[in-house]
Amino acid sequence: MNHYAFSKLINLSLLITLVISIIYLVIGLIIGESYDLAISYFIGALTNILGLTLIKNDVNKKFDRVKNQKHAFGFTGFLLRFVIYGVVLYISTQKQTLNPYILVTGFFTVRIAIFIFSFKYRND
Repeated sequence: MNHYAFSKLINLSLLITLVISIIYLVIGLIIGESYDLAISYFIGALTNILGLTLIKNDVNKKFDRVKNQKHAFGFTGFLLRFVIYGVVLYISTQKQTLNPYILVTGFFTVRIAIFIFSFKYRND
């Protein structure tokens, strides 16, 4: 993945995370759940950003590996991301302070950033 595009996506994802977390914080304070909604979204978004970083590392390392190791390495990276998402989601269902539905919306942060990025730079 292009380093420029990757850094732009990460920056855009962090900006979206900040804005939506503030919105959830305001909503949470209004309905009396204090910071629970904002923390849930923030954890989901950071997990998603971590997943994107792991994908970037997988793609970069795949080009450096021998052909026989490419498939095993890609599957291992996929399995690692799957386990991370599962553990974070499981913890959110077990903790009373985290909202798993809001956390799942955080998993879509990078997808939103990709959509905005591709719309903004569609002519480049």
